[in-house]
Amino acid sequence: MPTSDNIARHDAPEGGASTDKTGIIVNVAVPVPLRRHFAYRVPDGYDISSLEPGMRVLVSFGRRRLTGWITAVDVPPPYDAIVIKPIDQILDDQPVLPPDIISLVQWCASYYHHPPGEAFSTAVPATLRKPQPIPVAVKKRLVCTETGQQTDIGALRKAPKQQGLLSSLRVAPNGLEKAEVAASYSNAISTGLINRGFASWTEIPEMIIPFDPATLSVQHEHMTLSGEQAAAIEAASKPGTHLLFGVTGSGKTEVYLKLIEHVLRQGQQALVLVPEIGLTPQTIERFRRRFSLPVVTMHSGMTDNERFANWQKARDGSAAIIIGTRSSIFIPLKNPGILIVDEEHDGSYKQNDGLRYSARDLAVLRGQRSGVPVVLGSATPSAESFHNATNERYQLLRLTTRPGSIQLPEQRIVDLTQHPAEGGLASPTVTLMRRHLDAGNQVLVFQNRRGFSPVLMCLSCNWRAQCNQCDAQLTLHRREHRLRCHHCGSQLPEPTRCPSCNEQQLIPLGLGTERIEQHLTTRFPNHPIIRVDRDTTRRKSAFAELRAQITEGTPAILVGTQLLAKGHHFPGVTLVVIVDLDAGFYSADFKATERTAQLLTQVGGRAGREEREGTVMIQTHFPNEAMFSKLIDHGYERFLTDLFAERAAFALPPYRFIAAARAESRQPETALGFLKRSTQGINIPDVDILGPLPANMEKREGYYRAQVLFTSHQRMQLHEALTRFMHQSDELSRSGVRLSLDVDPTDNI
Repeated sequence: MPTSDNIARHDAPEGGASTDKTGIIVNVAVPVPLRRHFAYRVPDGYDISSLEPGMRVLVSFGRRRLTGWITAVDVPPPYDAIVIKPIDQILDDQPVLPPDIISLVQWCASYYHHPPGEAFSTAVPATLRKPQPIPVAVKKRLVCTETGQQTDIGALRKAPKQQGLLSSLRVAPNGLEKAEVAASYSNAISTGLINRGFASWTEIPEMIIPFDPATLSVQHEHMTLSGEQAAAIEAASKPGTHLLFGVTGSGKTEVYLKLIEHVLRQGQQALVLVPEIGLTPQTIERFRRRFSLPVVTMHSGMTDNERFANWQKARDGSAAIIIGTRSSIFIPLKNPGILIVDEEHDGSYKQNDGLRYSARDLAVLRGQRSGVPVVLGSATPSAESFHNATNERYQLLRLTTRPGSIQLPEQRIVDLTQHPAEGGLASPTVTLMRRHLDAGNQVLVFQNRRGFSPVLMCLSCNWRAQCNQCDAQLTLHRREHRLRCHHCGSQLPEPTRCPSCNEQQLIPLGLGTERIEQHLTTRFPNHPIIRVDRDTTRRKSAFAELRAQITEGTPAILVGTQLLAKGHHFPGVTLVVIVDLDAGFYSADFKATERTAQLLTQVGGRAGREEREGTVMIQTHFPNEAMFSKLIDHGYERFLTDLFAERAAFALPPYRFIAAARAESRQPETALGFLKRSTQGINIPDVDILGPLPANMEKREGYYRAQVLFTSHQRMQLHEALTRFMHQSDELSRSGVRLSLDVDPTDNI
C-alpha cells in the first residue's frame, strides 16, 4: 500500500498538488486501494482541448508506473498541494470510455465504497489495463501480388482451382478474408498461389462500422403468441423497468426476441445478461438463428483478445446483440435500445470479491439513465424485485401458462421417513423412473452437490476428513481417489486407513452426484447414465458433447447439479427427481429458504416442456414443511407473500437495507478486534450495528473471518455510517488484516 508521503505528493480528495499553479490539472482514477482520485499535471505543450474524460494515461505513483483513467479535466489544484507530478504518457488520442460508462463506474465506486481506480479496472477488458495504445483490429486477408496481376492467367489452365482463386483475387482490391478463401478452396490451392508468388497473406485493419438495420432478416419460429406474451411485449417496449414473471416454459425468451427485433429495426442495440451457468451454445445459437445481424458474446471462457474485440464491436455499434455474463453490464453501447436480465434472481449477478456490485441493479440504473426499457425475467423473481414490482417501482408483467396445451408438471412429495432411500432414491421414486424410461422418456436426477460424498468418516474413532485451511470437511471424489475442499481447492489422496487410529474403518457419508451415478449404473444397467457437473465438464468441449448426447432423445438418466438443471431445454425429460433440498430449510443464511424455493421451482420446471406430461418427485425428510404446501398448492407468488411477512417481522430486506463489513486475518482475534475498533463511536440515527461476530464459516483459506452488519430503513443514513466506518478503518493499522465491504449482500449474513 502507498505510504502517506506518496499520497500527500498527489492530493487530498481532488488529486495531487503542483508548484506550477498555472499548469493544467486533471483528475485521474489510479488502480490503487485508496478511495479517491489523484491530480496530475498535463505535460507542457500538450493541446488541452484534445484531452477528455475517458482517456487512459500512464502515471507515476510512488515507485510504480500505472495505467489510470482521466475523470475530470482542468480542475483547480488541491488545497494541500505540495507537488503535482506530470502525466508520463497520454495513451489515447480520443476517449476510450463514453460519458455514460464513466458515470456508471464512478457511481459504483461511491455506492459500494470502493477505490475508483480499481472500479475502472473491474469495468474494462484486460487489454485496456495495459500501458499501451489500443491495438488495431486486423483481419488476415489473401491479396493478389503485383506478379499475380501481371501474369498470364492462362498459364494456370492445368491448375483450374488456382486459376479460379487468382481470378477472384484480381477483382478484390482488399483481397479475400481467410474464411472466404477456406469456404471454396483448400489450403493447398492458396499455398500453391503463394509459392508461385501470385498471392500473399496480409493483415488489413478491420473497419468497424455500425450495423445496418435495413439488412435485418428474422427467422420466425412457428408459434402463436399468447395474449399474455403479446401484452408483455407491448408494455416492455416502453422505457422503464419491467419484471417479467413467467412460469417455467412460459415463453419468456420469445418475449425477449420480439422486443429485441423491435429495437433492431430502429438501429438500436440489445444487451442481454445471462447467468454464467445459462450462457450455453444453445442460448447463443437461438439468437443467431433468429437474427441476421451480428451477435457477440462476453464471458470468462474467452481470451483477452476475444473479449476486447467484442467489446469494441459493442462500443462502436457493429454488434447488434450482446449476450454476456455479469461484467457485461459495463460494456459501452453506441446506441442502446433495451437491457434484458434473464433469470434476474440468480446469485451469480452479484460479484463476491473486489468491487461487489450487482449487475441486475446496475442494469436498472443504466436503463433509467439512458431512457431505455429494462426487462428483468424470471420464473422465481427475487424478493427484492417482486417487492419493487408490487410497490409499482417496476411494472409487473405475468406469463401464467405454458404455450398451447403444454401443462405445468405434477409435483409429488416422497416422505423419506416412510420410504428410506437406497443410494439416494426411495422405492416409489425408482418405480416411477422405470415407468418413464420404459415409455421412451428421459429422467433428470438433481443433487446440488458434486463428488462422491461430502464426508469421509472412521467408524472406529469418529475421525472425519477435515480441511486444514477451512472450517469445512473434505469431499470424497472416489473416481480420482482424492479428498477435495470445495472452498479453497486444497486436496489430499484418499486414505486407505484412518490417519487418527490406523483402522480400516473408513466409510463415506452423504451423497454427491458421483455416488448417485454409481448407484444408478447398478440399478439401471440397460440405460445410459449421463453425469453433468463441474467435474465432468472441465474440458472446453465436454459440456457440448454431453449435451449433444442428451438431445439425441434416447431414454437415459441425467444426473447433475445446477449446471445441468437450470436454464436448459431438454425435450425428452418428463420426470425430474430432486434427491435432497432439506438443508436449505435450516440454514443460518436468511436468504436460504428463498433460494431453496427458487431452486425447487426452477429444477422442477425442466420436466414436460413439450407435449409430453411432466412429473416432479421431491424427496424430503420434512414432508410437512410449510414451504412445500405454499409452493405446490399455491405457487411461488404465495410463497413470496408469506416470506415478506417473515422478513418484515425480523426487519430484513427488502424492508431494511443491509451492508456487511468483513475482516480476515491469520490470527483468530485480530479480525474481530479490528472491526470493533473501526465501529467504535459510530452513532447514526436509524442505523443498527450488529457485531462484530465470527463469520458462519470462521476459517476459510487459512484466514479467520469476522463480520459486522449495518442495517437501516434509509439508504442515506446507512451510507453515512459506512463512510464513517471506512474512514475510521483507514485511520487504523491494517497490518495483517484484509477488509471488504459488501453493500446489499446476498449471502452469508
